[in-house]
Formats: sequence, C-alpha cells, structure tokens
Amino acid sequence: MRFRDKIRWSLRQIRTRILESLLIVLGIGLGVAVICSVLGLMDFYSTSTQMYTDSLYFRTLEIIPTSRGSSMETREKALVSLGQSDQEPKQLTLEDYYALQEVRLEGTQHIWSVRRFDEAVQEIDDYPEFKSYEEERQWRRDNYQTVILTTPDIFAATQLKVLDGDVFRETDLRERNKVVVMGKGAAEKQFAEEDPIGKELMLKDNFYTVIGVVETQLDPEKEIYIPNIGNVEDLNYAIYIPYLSYNFNNDDQEDNIDSLNILANPEEEISNYYGRLRDYLGQMYGQQLTVQGYSIYQQETDDQIGALQKAIGIFASISLLIAAVNILNLMMARVFRRYKHIGVSTAIGASRNDIFKLFIYEALLLGFFGSIIGLGLAFGALQLLSNFMGTELSLSAIKILIGIGIALVTSLIFGLYPASQAAKINPVDALRTD
Repeated sequence: MRFRDKIRWSLRQIRTRILESLLIVLGIGLGVAVICSVLGLMDFYSTSTQMYTDSLYFRTLEIIPTSRGSSMETREKALVSLGQSDQEPKQLTLEDYYALQEVRLEGTQHIWSVRRFDEAVQEIDDYPEFKSYEEERQWRRDNYQTVILTTPDIFAATQLKVLDGDVFRETDLRERNKVVVMGKGAAEKQFAEEDPIGKELMLKDNFYTVIGVVETQLDPEKEIYIPNIGNVEDLNYAIYIPYLSYNFNNDDQEDNIDSLNILANPEEEISNYYGRLRDYLGQMYGQQLTVQGYSIYQQETDDQIGALQKAIGIFASISLLIAAVNILNLMMARVFRRYKHIGVSTAIGASRNDIFKLFIYEALLLGFFGSIIGLGLAFGALQLLSNFMGTELSLSAIKILIGIGIALVTSLIFGLYPASQAAKINPVDALRTD
C-alpha cells in the first residue's frame, strides 16, 4: 500500500468516527493552545525585560532619606532598610554627593542628583481639556519651562551631547554659579535662531548666563523613563542649573538635595553592585538612607511570573495528557471495532507492518489537526491579550513548530500501543468473529 493510500485510509477512518475524532482533536488543540499562548507571553516578557536590562532606568539606583518613604510602597514592596534602627532621620546634602564621588565604589559609572520642576512662562488662567497625552505634553512645553537642578555627571549619564558651548563643572556646583545649560528644544524655544551662548536668562528673579546647548543621544525606544526627569524627549526641552544655584527661598542657604542617583556600569551585575552599595551605606549612615530602583524588585517580579508560567504550563500539560489518554482509549476502541476488518486486510495481503503504520498515521493525523486548531486558538488568545494590553503579542516560527511537534509527539507516543495491538491480531481469529 502506497503512502498516499495509507493517508486516505486514515482520513476515511477519522471521518467514520467523526465525533470521537473531534473530541481527540479538541483535547489536543486546547493543550497546544495553552502551551503556545504561554510561550508567546514568555517571549514577550523575555524580550521586554532584555530590552530594558541595559537601560539607564534599569541600571540606576536611587538613594533617598528613609524618612521620605518610596513610591515602591504602592507596589507593596518593602523598602530596604540599612544598618541600625536607632538613628535620627537624615537629609541628603551635597557633602554626601561629594563623599560618594570620592569613594567611587567599584562598578560605579556616574553619580548625580536631580530635582525637576516646571516653571510657567506666562500666566495661565485656564487649564484646557486634552484629547491625548501628546496634545497635553505639547501644551505644557508651550506654556511651561522644565528646569532641572542637577550635578555635572548628569550630562554623561543621560548622553547629553554638547552642540554649542560647554556644560558646567564641579566648580560651578561648589560656587553656585548662575549658569545654565539648555536642551536643544529649550534653546530654540527661548532664542529661536539666535545663538544663545553668553545670553542671559531670567529665572526666579535671577539672571543666569547660558554656557552651553546639548542634545541627548539616548534611544527613546529603549529608554522608557529617565529617573526623576521623565521621557527621553524631556531632556532636550529642559534647562540645567547647578543644583543649589537656584533658590526657592532667597534666605534658604541649606545644602539639602532630594536624592542621589547612581548608575552602574553596563557590564556590572546589578544585584552585586546593589549589595556593595547597600553595605557601604549601611556602614556610613545606618538606617538613615534607603536604596530603591527598578532592578531591586525585578528579580521578585521574574520569580512571580515564572511561578505563574509554571502553573499554566502544568495546567496545559494536564490538558494535553488527558487528550493523550483519550487518544489511547479511543484508538484501542477503534482497534476492537475493526477486529474483523483488520483480519480481512491481513488475509488479502496486508502485512503487520502495514497495519501498524495505518494506525500510526491515523494518530498522527489527529495530532496534526489538533495542532492546527490549537495554534488557531493560541493566535486568537494572543490577539485578545494584545488588544487588552495595548501591545503586540505573536508566535514566532519556532514556537509554531514547537506546538505542532508537541501534538505530533503526543499522538505518536499514545498511538503506539493501539497500533502494535492491531498489528498483532491473528487474521484467523479475526475472521471467526461476528
């Protein structure tokens, strides 16, 4: 019997018991659908996580006074307390910044402090309603000026390239010089096509001299957020001032700063670096300071997602196992129902090998049809999730092959026993049955 004839025979047998066949196919399809959907979600999560692992957002740790609390508390993430618990709350100052700069822990790339606020460029009587976030952001750029009080390392950390003039230095920070560096968009907004270098800018009743124009080289597709600043584009529309050169209160001479950002080297394992930083701060400040950062709770998130994926995978495997047992039972039932038919086929020249292959082909066809249905269900589920999450979820070619492979292997393994039993049927005994 030729291969094509064996396939036709198997298809005919499937059509003969169409309800049984549909149950088998549906069981396999559900198992494949769940497994492929989980694989698609794993692909998305892995790709998203990998994209941000080397980003500024992921590699930045923030040091804040413990008394301030943290936005992580809203995620039910306990703050990391350092050292003893009997010390008074502390306020960060520039001296702490200088101390960290001097120590320069192994693996440190940049250290900076930043405080952002938006200053209205004109009197605003009414706050309009916006149709989109982009419309609101453009309105704010037109009516507000983003001011960033910072330290010199921010220019290197955020890859702000000098287009004209220069950036301010540590001496400007220490001496509180009234100088500003402008983002390219801010310079165009304030001075149009004029050269801003050397011009004066009025901020908070003080004149500041423009010494440089910069533009970030960060990839906006990769850097989802710049700590304490916002989006990548915000860097180009901000003006940068040495931290304490801008006084909110003219009589306020304290050197307090909000926080310290520390960027780890790209080749540094962030968890190891965090451990060194925590140990150092614990020795120097006790429980007065807290370290927070995306990378601190990322491992916990990975563990939770991994546990969820395992649970779903187990559910899918059970579903597939049930389908496989159904294949075994239904295929055995088919063998018994075709007992005499198998005897006739053997009597007219079909070999045991032919009988074995016929049942194997039938099982594989059921598995193949099940995989097609399963993949269709998986694509539909991922499309629904894509619409719900507002992102693109899909199955790669390798995941499609894995889904088909799982269905075929499952069908093959649980079709071997019925096929072997059919091949062992004695034609004489089979022909004697009614």
